[in-house]
Amino acid sequence: MNINAAISLTRNPSLWLLLFYLMAPFNLAWSQDAQQATEPENSTESVTLDQTIEAISERRKALENERTEINRRLQKASGQDAELLQKQLALLEQTAATFTAQIIELNRSQELDAQKAADLQEIARLEKDPKPEKPVSVLDLDRAREQLAIESARVKVVRAKVDLAKEDLAQAQLVFKQTQDKLTQLQSQNGAIEPLLLKATEFENDLAEQQQTLRELELKNEEKTFSVYDTHLELLRRQVDYLQQHARFDSAELTKKNESIRKNQFELNRDLSRLNDQQSKAQSLLDQARKRLEATSFEDIQAIEETEARRLELEALKSKTDAAQRKLKLFSEKKELWQKRHAVFNESVERQELPNWRSQANSAIAEIEQEQATIKLWLSDWQSRLNGVGSKTAPNKSFWLSRQSEHIQSIIDTLTDLNGAMDETRRLHQYLIDDINARTSQYNLRDRIKSLINMEINHNSLWDWLYAFAIASMTFILLFVLRWFLMRGLKHAAERKHFSQANEMLSTVKRANLIFFLVIAVFFSSLSLTLDPATDTTIAKITKVVIALQIAIWLSGFIRAWIFRILSRKTKRDGASMGALAILNFTSQIVLWSVAVLLILQNLGIDITALIAGLGIGGIAVALALQRILSDLFASLSIVLDKPFVIGDFVNFGDYFGTIEHIGIKTTRLRSLTGEQIICANGELLDTRIRNYKRMQERRVVFKLGVVYDTPYKKLQSIPAMLKAIIEKQDKTRFDRAHFFQYGDFSLDFEIVYYVLSPDYGLFMDAQQAVNLDIYQQFQQEGIEFAYPTQSLYLHNRPVSQPKLSEIG
Repeated sequence: MNINAAISLTRNPSLWLLLFYLMAPFNLAWSQDAQQATEPENSTESVTLDQTIEAISERRKALENERTEINRRLQKASGQDAELLQKQLALLEQTAATFTAQIIELNRSQELDAQKAADLQEIARLEKDPKPEKPVSVLDLDRAREQLAIESARVKVVRAKVDLAKEDLAQAQLVFKQTQDKLTQLQSQNGAIEPLLLKATEFENDLAEQQQTLRELELKNEEKTFSVYDTHLELLRRQVDYLQQHARFDSAELTKKNESIRKNQFELNRDLSRLNDQQSKAQSLLDQARKRLEATSFEDIQAIEETEARRLELEALKSKTDAAQRKLKLFSEKKELWQKRHAVFNESVERQELPNWRSQANSAIAEIEQEQATIKLWLSDWQSRLNGVGSKTAPNKSFWLSRQSEHIQSIIDTLTDLNGAMDETRRLHQYLIDDINARTSQYNLRDRIKSLINMEINHNSLWDWLYAFAIASMTFILLFVLRWFLMRGLKHAAERKHFSQANEMLSTVKRANLIFFLVIAVFFSSLSLTLDPATDTTIAKITKVVIALQIAIWLSGFIRAWIFRILSRKTKRDGASMGALAILNFTSQIVLWSVAVLLILQNLGIDITALIAGLGIGGIAVALALQRILSDLFASLSIVLDKPFVIGDFVNFGDYFGTIEHIGIKTTRLRSLTGEQIICANGELLDTRIRNYKRMQERRVVFKLGVVYDTPYKKLQSIPAMLKAIIEKQDKTRFDRAHFFQYGDFSLDFEIVYYVLSPDYGLFMDAQQAVNLDIYQQFQQEGIEFAYPTQSLYLHNRPVSQPKLSEIG
């Protein structure tokens, strides 16, 4: 059993009730023995605590004597000595206060022990189930339940106090350790420290030690408080159980409750009448204020504040009206609840009706809690508005701002009052649920089981349904176990290789669906029930359909295994062959599932003769309509048979480059160099020229370079040999040729051809890069310059003849 199952068992009230009755004699004996055993122990602890308190009082008196001596010396001291004496005096006063706090905590510990002992004594008394001294009213029970709910809500607060006390103790221990280290350091200086300073440090250390002791006492008391709180909660639960058993709810008390509710309803109706008159008056005043505001063109601050105050006044009245109307409904609900509780207490209600009342109460509680959550949101909103109006206040607060605050506060009070009324109604619903639970647990379990078994559901008793469920469960389990044994045997045979078809049969058996088992189990269980013919026919049809589907699933898996496991062994396992097998599998699956669908339709009562005849004529029409698709289908078969490419080949057709990823019936999919998927119809693909780079053995590389015309003849002669040496030293390359190719416009051009002995494009780029770098380095060393586009402009200077003076004149 796991931990969740154990927790669920502990939440079973029937289990706890059984354990309570079984352990009742032992609990009674234990409580008596515990009471007798704890009395001398408590008296011993009391003597010890009294002695401790007396010792602390004596130490506090000793501190008073030291304080008197320090005050006497302080009158004669001055300067630093006076400051140290003042510090000693303050430390002694804090130590005396700490002693007083310790005495308070010790007295508190005694009170907690006494309270726990009283609670345990009361629990032991209630375990004897004494008769009440006076009649117990249902109101006493409600008060006890309310007190239990209030105390139960305090658990987080009590636990938080324990955690806080632990933190305080840890802080006090840290301070005490620091003061101890400081005192030890001063004492190690061997008289180099002033005696007054050393004495003040000793007082400080004593104070830290006593504060640590105080924190320890506080922690023990908080832990004891939690224990007392837990015991008190148990006592409250016992009191509620005791009052639940002995409480009475007579007709006189019900009449009194009804009279109180009617009185409240009368007052609310009167308030509603008055509120309606006040709303009419407030609406009139609001209309007048809006007219005055419009007359001032919305610029008068006082008019704006007055209009807002009038609007809030009207909203406050509407809020009161809505709250009064909701309270009227709540009072009607309370009246009905009190009547139901009276019926439950006096057992004047049918047992079958109690679950309905409990369900209605739970639904009402959920609705009230949802409504209370909405009210809390409204309260938060109005409180923020009130804070906003309050932030506008000043020493000379305007009259209308004060009125706005009053109206907002009135709305908040109305919502708070409504929330309290709804909370009271919610508690009353919960009390009704508790009363029903307490009463239903007292009924005879045998009678309840008997009536439940004889209950008739759809012309069959509950016993018949349980019998059918047992048949269904056994059938399902048998089928599941049979599949498990078959899978185990076939797996063993496949591992031992007893016969070659073991793996295929194993995969087929694995495909036995649990839904198939469930339908078969329901079919066999339905044979033991008396069902109407329509239901029997429906179950039979569903069973036939599921059987047909399961057989189709088995055949589908067998065909797939036969194609991809058996035929694939006899064919070349390349991409194209696997594509052909995939097409064969697809065709076989279409045929299989077409037959399965026809059989299912026939079992459902549909005439398939006309359907099969129509398929022949329709096939021709479909073939004409699907010419393009069929063209692509035959193209895919051509690709598979002729194998111009297979999956994984890198091809180029038109402007597209990519790797073949999938060869389908209609399309072929490629992954381009830039990452996107290219989808091309098979017919169009075969109509284009395709370059298959995957089947390339080596790559021919041709490139050119140019040098400047100023390059000397000797260096031009050495360039081809230089390029050959550079290329031949690269891995996986084969040099072909290098020639002075032509005279360019601005360069002397060389053409170089070599082969990369691999189709890999990355290897080609690595080789080309290495060649280019080596050429650049070699040319730099030889002083050969690369050519680039240039133009040369030559200027020719001619002498200009000077004119003669006679020609000028």
